Amino acid sequence: LDPTQDPMEMVKQLKKNCIDFMGLEKQLRQYAEWQALLATNSLSPINEDQLENEDIYNVSQWSMEIDLRKDIWKYVEITSSSIKEWKNTFINKFNIHRAQEKLECWMKIADDFKEKISEDDPIVLHWIKMLQDFEQNLELLKKLLSDAMTTEQWKLLFRANGHEYDPHHNYRIQDLIELNILQIENQDVFIQIHKQATREQKLKDKLMHMQTWLSELHYRMAKYKPPLKITTVRNRITSSYRQRLSRYRELRSRTPTAIKTSTEVLVTTEPSIDTVEEAYIMINSQEILRLIEDRLLLLYTNEPFHSNVDTRREQFQQYYRLFDNVKEMTQLWFETQNRWIFLRSALANLNIKTDEQTNLKQIYMKFTEIDENFRVIY
Repeated sequence: LDPTQDPMEMVKQLKKNCIDFMGLEKQLRQYAEWQALLATNSLSPINEDQLENEDIYNVSQWSMEIDLRKDIWKYVEITSSSIKEWKNTFINKFNIHRAQEKLECWMKIADDFKEKISEDDPIVLHWIKMLQDFEQNLELLKKLLSDAMTTEQWKLLFRANGHEYDPHHNYRIQDLIELNILQIENQDVFIQIHKQATREQKLKDKLMHMQTWLSELHYRMAKYKPPLKITTVRNRITSSYRQRLSRYRELRSRTPTAIKTSTEVLVTTEPSIDTVEEAYIMINSQEILRLIEDRLLLLYTNEPFHSNVDTRREQFQQYYRLFDNVKEMTQLWFETQNRWIFLRSALANLNIKTDEQTNLKQIYMKFTEIDENFRVIY
């Protein structure tokens, strides 16, 4: 029962012992039956139940203990072979969730064996220690395989343990154990590196979200157009509208003074001149400027935590320049559109009567042509 022995060999030996014992148990039970028959036919009074219990009880207990011992050695063999296989697996192909589920299941079974066999049984304790040791590696490995860990963080982790990280080498779990990367003693260093990696990942997500926001911002500025004319098509009536319409007609039919009105045609109007004029007016300029200020504040607050990364610093500078350009473009657009509207209104109200105002008339005609072409292009 030495836990350092090969569990596979122990299972084979226990299987052989079980087969031998089952044959002896069968013979002992047969002898017990014969003994009971002889005692029944004898003249001396003998308690048959006591006789049978004394002879067979210990044999049954031995049989149960052998079965339990055989089962626990099977679990030890399965556990050791599975852990050995996991250690030889490449870290990028290791299924952490599946391994964790198996470890949790085996821990529950080990607790049951502690009650059935003994809490201080060396085999049970060895099995539990085997599970706990690999479970500790699994907790650290789960964080190592997160998306937050980049090549820079891996290099820092290896250097903290006196090794150099090779990004082109496909490491196995056994390699990390042998290099003391997954040792519990290095947990403080690892947690610090992982926190930095998590912070970097959050920043990356924020920058990606910011990039999406910028794309949508450009889209809104470039695609602002007046609403299209709604045609009076009967098929545009939706099913929900038809249901409300039918209920309305039913209620109206119950009223004796109901006045029938046509409700099947959607009434639309032509867009007003003001609506058309808004085709090139950016009405959300103040909102855009406020959002840009918020994004700039977000960049300023996050940059000190990542100033040691050259690639991130360059990306920050790109966003600073981009936000400044968008801010300047928004302000110029807003000022230009206000001047343009004022100029159009002033020229439209001119009363050109004398020849001396011919120059103003030419300016008005030229501006009108440009204004109309601009609206068509936009």
